[in-house]
This record gives sequence, C-alpha cells and structure tokens, in this order.
Amino acid sequence: MRNTHDAAAWFQLAALIGDPEREIFCLEQVLKIDPTHTAALARLAALRANQSQTSPEPEESPAWTEARCQYVGLVNDAQSLAAYPSPMNFCHRLDKPKPIRLDYQQQYCLVPAHQRCLVFQRGEIPAAQTAREKPVLPPAQNKPAVNRSPS
Repeated sequence: MRNTHDAAAWFQLAALIGDPEREIFCLEQVLKIDPTHTAALARLAALRANQSQTSPEPEESPAWTEARCQYVGLVNDAQSLAAYPSPMNFCHRLDKPKPIRLDYQQQYCLVPAHQRCLVFQRGEIPAAQTAREKPVLPPAQNKPAVNRSPS
C-alpha cells in the first residue's frame, strides 16, 4: 500500500484479505485514520462478536513457536514478526538482518520445514570464503590486462 493514511484503501484491503485476523487489523487502521467510518465500525463489531463466540486461542501457542524459525523477526525487533508471509519479516540468523522472499517464508520460515533451511543450519557464509570462491574473470577484449604480479 503506497499511502498508509488512506482509510478507503485500508477498508478495501479489509474486504479483500479473506482472513478475519488480518481483516480486523485493516479495519483498526481505518478507524485510526477515520474514527467515524460507519462501515468499518459495523464490520469490526461483527467480526469481534464472531470471535467472542468461538473459543479463544492463546496468543502464542507452543506449537506455533516450535513450528516457525526462531530467527525470523521484524527488522528492528527480532522478537516480533508477522505470522504470515510479509515483507516486514527479516532473517536475523545472518550477521546483518536481511529481508526474506515471501514464497521462501511460506515454504520454510513459518513452518516446521525451517529446520531444512541452509541459513538456519549454518548461518551466513563468511565474506572471505565467498571472495575466494569467485572465479577470476579474463581481461576484456582489446584492453590490456593489469599486471598484478610483484616486480
């Protein structure tokens, strides 16, 4: 979303998202921008009433904690994460946190398969090792090669 202060965009996203938890989040964003948005108020009330009728789930069940990679977190908060594939999720197993492709998050990071992830298993490959493994490129055609041998 380009403009995070657009109540209409948040409301439209809420209608399209298809997940009650995420829909509630979007509707809450609408109401932060426009507290009098009647359609958002009504839909949020209906969703919350439906949630209270179902049995409440613990905020973070042990199964969820074990099922996901412990190194996934927000860029500035390694302990928090979006519980679904999101560009906000970063890998903190690396020396410097890096964003994770959404399809990779879905296949590895947020499921028990994270244990098969090579980054999870080994961490970041040292920079010195990767530099040694790079092939030496031949000199460009019609240009002299630089002589780097000691004189």
